[in-house]
Amino acid sequence: GHHPFGAEDGDAARAILRKEAIDAVLADYRLETEEDGLSVVSSLRAMHAGLPALLITAETGADIRERATAMAVPMQAKPASAGGIEAFLAGV
Repeated sequence: GHHPFGAEDGDAARAILRKEAIDAVLADYRLETEEDGLSVVSSLRAMHAGLPALLITAETGADIRERATAMAVPMQAKPASAGGIEAFLAGV
């Protein structure tokens, strides 16, 4: 099974990663702070190299797709499907 942790922003996500063994990250692109989900993933990977991440977003812009591709972060469109998330997690 999975044991999820919830983080409302990058600071909370980084605090969790400092305390817990995390196997993967599911990140929304739009956050309530100045950081976006890809920036948070980048900072988490600076702490834990190679951390698998899935970006879940309603954004369809080419710039976001290009950033995610360059970071090797797959994207899933909102609304996210349980099957898509499970498929990502099965590959971790």
